[in-house]
Amino acid sequence: MLRYAFLIALFVSLPGKTASLAVPGEKWALMFESPELTKIKEVSSGHGYTYSGTADRMNLSLIMENPTCPGGNTIQNIYKCFGEKIQRVPYVLNGSIAAYETPDGLQVTYLMQVPSGEKSYRMFNLHFLFARNGKWGDLHISVVQPSKSDLEIVASLVKSLTIVEAKE
Repeated sequence: MLRYAFLIALFVSLPGKTASLAVPGEKWALMFESPELTKIKEVSSGHGYTYSGTADRMNLSLIMENPTCPGGNTIQNIYKCFGEKIQRVPYVLNGSIAAYETPDGLQVTYLMQVPSGEKSYRMFNLHFLFARNGKWGDLHISVVQPSKSDLEIVASLVKSLTIVEAKE
């Protein structure tokens, strides 16, 4: 049911603030509409780049790294590599994984049911996977116990997501 709510929410457009994530040393940035993000961590090294932030109940992270599987920088290869990893993640609900190709990459969504003591919590996850300049990117958005409005915010973010080249 939640999966269908997200698909319906893809057509909703909410006003937000334009956010930009620029990877140091790269000549492009990810741009998207989002509630104000509070940066939790940002690390750049010769091996890659990691950013993580939050906006209310939404968690967002970007990882840029060297390819983690052999086979090149095609979307098909990135999805195959990611798919093999996601199959090993505990608590992913059977039948909840869905993939959508976009002009700039691939969106993968899934649900998790995570136990915590005597309770369990549902977590919505979306990954935007892409390749850029020989590195693989993973923009990951997650929301614990998502409400309809949470999913509308995520849908608005994804709908506005673009990779923008820096002006020389």
